[in-house]
Amino acid sequence: MSMKNIGYTAANEEPTQTVVVGAITITTFHMAAQELLHLISQHAALA
Repeated sequence: MSMKNIGYTAANEEPTQTVVVGAITITTFHMAAQELLHLISQHAALA
């Protein structure tokens, strides 16, 4: 089953759940990006 099918099914069954999962995914990626930038800046400072 593809991600598109999972998202479509979830949206049909429970729209709120889809929004929550989307928000968690975005937050996780945002935090990961900030952590990555922090590591890069630390590495640049040491170089």
